[in-house]
Amino acid sequence: MKVFKLISDILPIPSYSVIIICFFLPFLTVKCSNMELASVSGIDLALGVDFKDKVKDGEFAKKMNEYKKYSFDTTETNKQTNSSEEELQKSKPSILLIIPFILAVSGLVISFIKIRSKGVVQLIISLIGFISLIIFGLTIRNSFEINMLNSSNDGLITIHLGTAFYCASLIFLLILSFYSFEQYWKKNYTKYVD
Repeated sequence: MKVFKLISDILPIPSYSVIIICFFLPFLTVKCSNMELASVSGIDLALGVDFKDKVKDGEFAKKMNEYKKYSFDTTETNKQTNSSEEELQKSKPSILLIIPFILAVSGLVISFIKIRSKGVVQLIISLIGFISLIIFGLTIRNSFEINMLNSSNDGLITIHLGTAFYCASLIFLLILSFYSFEQYWKKNYTKYVD
């Protein structure tokens, strides 16, 4: 039982820290063949992102600007577009990513606080965070627009979930699994050990 207590006290600190860091890494990547056009972090997706700026600042645009063949400078086109078109280019904030980020920060803070049922709180935080990320991932994977883009162009331009998304989801699942097992152990085997 002392092992569970030790792991229970230590596990959330690095786990939630890594999840928070993952939100600042690419959650979504847009590629043309093997060249990355843009990558969008979890924080950008959570708060809403201007995809035109992301493409303009991407690796592909920088290479094209080096060769001076194409210019991804959008200042002139931005002056000519109306406000409704600009709203379409900017994505709306995603509540499905705001929730797990706030939960990761909350889980990290709670791991430093002495409370009686810390394991149950960590279990609930990790469960809601994991479910939110899975729903977000399924929404992206099953999005009609993304499926159309990935299937058209013979796979020339594709959109994928990034490694940071999978890493954050896996760590939420790890925390969920540990605290689920800990609660199961406490309920069924504590009376035999003590």
